[in-house]
Amino acid sequence: MWRLVATSIILLVRPVAAEAPSGYQCAPGKPNIGVGCHCPDGHVAKRNVENTATCVAIPKPDAKTKIVVESENLASLNGAKVSLDGLAAGEVGSVSLTIVVKPGRHLLDVSKAGMPPFSRWVEVKKGESVSVKVPAPPQPKPQLPRPNPTPAPTKPLICPEGMILIPAGKFQMGSGRHHEKPQHEVSLSAYCIDRTEVTTGAYDVCLAGGKCTAAKLPTTNQYASLCNSGKSDRKNHPINCVTRVQSDAFCNSVGKRLPTEAEWEYAAVGSDGRTFPWGNAPADAKRMNGCGTECEALLKKLDPKTSYVSKSFSADDGWATTSPVGSFPAGNSPWGVVDMAGNVFEWVADYYSDYVGGAVQNPKGPPPNSAPMQRGSSWESPSFALHATNRSFGPDLSAAWNGVRCAKSD
Repeated sequence: MWRLVATSIILLVRPVAAEAPSGYQCAPGKPNIGVGCHCPDGHVAKRNVENTATCVAIPKPDAKTKIVVESENLASLNGAKVSLDGLAAGEVGSVSLTIVVKPGRHLLDVSKAGMPPFSRWVEVKKGESVSVKVPAPPQPKPQLPRPNPTPAPTKPLICPEGMILIPAGKFQMGSGRHHEKPQHEVSLSAYCIDRTEVTTGAYDVCLAGGKCTAAKLPTTNQYASLCNSGKSDRKNHPINCVTRVQSDAFCNSVGKRLPTEAEWEYAAVGSDGRTFPWGNAPADAKRMNGCGTECEALLKKLDPKTSYVSKSFSADDGWATTSPVGSFPAGNSPWGVVDMAGNVFEWVADYYSDYVGGAVQNPKGPPPNSAPMQRGSSWESPSFALHATNRSFGPDLSAAWNGVRCAKSD
């Protein structure tokens, strides 16, 4: 039985029975207490040694013997469930919870959602008030508003000497021609590209340092004499007779890389849709080193069986094979990159695949399971293959018209 004392919740334990008023007894000889035995309110039946039942009064609890549940932060315990010896004893409210108990040892439990369980044995003597302080549940730390992180300043891309910065931008890559379609939008981050094709002099330095291998053709090849490497009068001509593997090795040796197809094309024409690096005017001997009358004469000399040469134009550009890099400034690209048409084809990082269409960003091309790619044109290219979107692909072989240009993006 429980009753409240003032504002505190009181837990009563079953007391030791006391004698009922004299002369008041239940019917004698009843083995089961309470059966046929009626005691007044405030009394319970107690079986005697003589197997009779006596009504005994339930003593009033001693309000001085108690447990007081407190906390340093009582408000944080508001609503906590309290039990004593496994029996519910009440809830903590705005004041401490007082539980009247019999003397002895009691198990006190306090629980609340979001709070670690609290359990403690409490020893209480008769007439004693024992205060039990329950630790306040941890208060959540206030969530301070996160300041918007200040983005790290973008480090400007600085190109090494001899390279040109191509700013980030978008352009329409490809055309409606075979192997060049569909035309599609490409977005590129900023990068650097060599202003000129890699020169013979630069390649021969790499060769002497053991980081590059000889750029040559078999002596039986009819064009073997046209390879520039090792010729003192060709140091400022583009290196030729190199494979893709050799080209990639050179770029890596100087801290650069091969440009992607997209990077090469954007550096050649920019974003205004022009056909050639210089614009839309037809190719001629003033804008590029192509195959003119001088080239036609050489090719027929090297191969007497040749009766027809598909030329770039009908004029003489002054160079039967390669020319010194930058000899045709009228043919420069919008960014000032030279010889993006003519002189030598240039190996790029991509391997061939059809364009898939749709907008792409910084495309890298397919994995190396197809033919390596070259871009541009050369000193022996026919007129139908001079436009900047032209794509060339085939085996990784050296040729007198194959060269390289490097790129860098960090």
